[in-house]
This record gives sequence, C-alpha cells and structure tokens, in this order.
Amino acid sequence: MKIRVAIADHHPVVIAGLAHAFGKWPTLEVLGAAHDGAGVIELLRRSPCDVLVIDPTMPRGKYGDGLPLIATLRRKFPCVRILVLTAMTDAPMARQITDLGVASTLCKSQSIDDVIAAVHAVHDGLRQARRATPAGAAPESRTTLLSQREVQVLRMYVSGMSITAIAAKLYRTKQTVSAQKRSVMRKLGVECDAQLFRFALQADLQDEAPVMRSISDVDAA
Repeated sequence: MKIRVAIADHHPVVIAGLAHAFGKWPTLEVLGAAHDGAGVIELLRRSPCDVLVIDPTMPRGKYGDGLPLIATLRRKFPCVRILVLTAMTDAPMARQITDLGVASTLCKSQSIDDVIAAVHAVHDGLRQARRATPAGAAPESRTTLLSQREVQVLRMYVSGMSITAIAAKLYRTKQTVSAQKRSVMRKLGVECDAQLFRFALQADLQDEAPVMRSISDVDAA
C-alpha cells in the first residue's frame, strides 16, 4: 500500500515542489496540502494520513504555531507520524520538537532525496520497526559485514548528521566518510538512502536523539 502523505507549509512554492517530487514515487500518495494550522487540522480530519510533512512556523491561528501547533497535532492525531521540515537550525528547538514526539526533523536546505528517504523512514516507525529485510537475512547478521568504522558512520548518518558534520566529528576527510557510506550501501545491498534508513531502523542502529542538520553542514553524500 502507498504511504499517505499530507503537506503543510505557508510557502506555495514549497508545497508545489514537494507534491511534484512525491508524486513521482510509486510508494507515495499526496492527500493534500495546508497553508496554516487550521488547514492542517481540517486536512487530517478529512483524510486518513500516515505521514505529515510540516513546517510549524506557519501563520498563527486558533491552534497557534511552532511548538503549540505540534503539540496539538500530536494530541489530536497520535497515529500520524510527523516529519518537521524547517529552515530553523536551532538545536535546542530541535530537541523540544523531538520531545513532543515528532519522528524526524530536517532542514529545508536538504535535498529532496533526503526528504523522501525521511518520509519512508518515518513511515517505518523510527526506532521501533522490526521487519524482515528484502534480502531475507536478519539485519543483525548483515551488520557483521560492516567494519566498526562503517557502523559508526552509518549510525551518525541515519541520525541526521551530514557527511561534512560526520567528517568533522571523526577528524576524517569528507571523501573518506563518503567512501565509507558507499561501502556500507554496497555491503548491505541497498541502492538508496530510503533503504539505508530502513536497514538501520531494523538493526536498531538509530541513535536515541535525532540531530538537526544545519545549513552549513549540508552536502552531497
């Protein structure tokens, strides 16, 4: 079955871009879009939804914006998984959003491929999905194919860190970290970030606290 996705943003061009990109994927179905908090509530009441992609910094209405809006959505629609897509790069704010039960947070400067991968990962139930992998082998056994450094890079990447940020933290070059990521994907037999996210979730390799990527950290993997 397709992943039913709703989009909420106060910029029409963002909505149009996301809807166009999502529409190209056979696994995704766009239910509709909203430009403010009231519109989001009405959309979710009207259409059963799996994943809501939202920028919470929308025009303030009766449901508020920012954290109050997210809290209201979590209370009214506990079964909807929320992916926050925002231009904010404030780490404390990201932690507050996560504390409200948001599944994942991405910066708007990320590539559309990152957003699509995150939608699939969020739908799989971040940190709790435990399903059989397409290759048939248990995720834990496939992890043994990776070196200790590759596992380290994988953990950091699926937790939201960019290649640049990982390289800086591990005192390696971006080229080295990028090569290690490609090696991980080759050994696991995955072809895209969405499959990589799913494997990490199944093997319980997701770090406890997601990391919001800053604009300066963004790069191509």
